[in-house]
Amino acid sequence: MKLSPIIKQLQAETTCFKQIAGTLSEEVLESFVRQKELPAAYVVALDVDAEFAEVSQYCNSYEQEITEHFGIVIFAASDRRGQSVGDLLDDYRAQIFKAILGWSPDDDHDPIEFEGGSVQKMTGDRLIYLYEFKTTCTITPKDTWQQVAYDRLGEFEGMDLDVDMIRDDTKKPDGTAEAKLKIDFEKGA
Repeated sequence: MKLSPIIKQLQAETTCFKQIAGTLSEEVLESFVRQKELPAAYVVALDVDAEFAEVSQYCNSYEQEITEHFGIVIFAASDRRGQSVGDLLDDYRAQIFKAILGWSPDDDHDPIEFEGGSVQKMTGDRLIYLYEFKTTCTITPKDTWQQVAYDRLGEFEGMDLDVDMIRDDTKKPDGTAEAKLKIDFEKGA
């Protein structure tokens, strides 16, 4: 899942943050975010879960549901007890919900759902809070090696059939084709 569409949606639909960006690692954020840029929101990839794949017995289809989890890390100015930012967290959450809950980041993903939230860290001057979300998508044959291999086969333009009849005495074919048939789909049989 790409984080950029979620970031753009938050930038377009929320007004409470001075900065909205993304990162692949929460660890770098704490030292990166400056106090004068608060409140700030950072979209981070969390983890991916997958159900067991459903593959047909003929190996000609593939389907697997993937759940992609991401978080929005909020950095907010706070007093020592966190009381002043407590009410603001509710306001931040409300704007985030209105921006992304029920919204799909692209045509392949289901609408975003909320999973929870928790305090990550509180220091004397800032609070770091994580809101967690998820969205699902389905891997289909078009997303797999199988489709690449099918695409490389090209058009099915025709076929040649050789018929080797089973002999009465041996009950086996003798290796000599008694009948031949050539089918060209462009010209007909």
